[in-house]
Amino acid sequence: MKKNKLRWVIIFPFFALLSMIPAKADVICPPGLCWDPTAEWCALCDAGGGGPHSETTALVNPPNSSVNFAVDGNQCTNLKLKNLNLLGVLASVTVKPAIENQWNVTLPPFTSQSKDYCRLVSVPVSWGWDISTSSDAANIAITATWAGW
Repeated sequence: MKKNKLRWVIIFPFFALLSMIPAKADVICPPGLCWDPTAEWCALCDAGGGGPHSETTALVNPPNSSVNFAVDGNQCTNLKLKNLNLLGVLASVTVKPAIENQWNVTLPPFTSQSKDYCRLVSVPVSWGWDISTSSDAANIAITATWAGW
């Protein structure tokens, strides 16, 4: 009788540990990696899967009145301009390739505006923007955000 109790005490913790192993949908990948359900392994987030991705740059005038910004994003990528200055600024954005007219934006102090750009092509999509300002003093944070593919 004592032998059966001892076996149960040894076997029960083993099954309890097995229940703690995550299912494939609950896999926790190391930092910088995202679960790829197609390949069923952790892959680089930039290569696919995962949540939103973003890249940031800045336009600071002086010394520069324009900046070129390029990312390899998704079919729809959001471009956000945020004025970090006490003064309002005027900015113009030209997307490459030229799929739309130039976006002229007025940014009052400490405000932001964003715009979605979409192209139905295979991913990753190479996006490029030329952002310029005619304002004498500008400090604009520029962020491109897209969902993982």
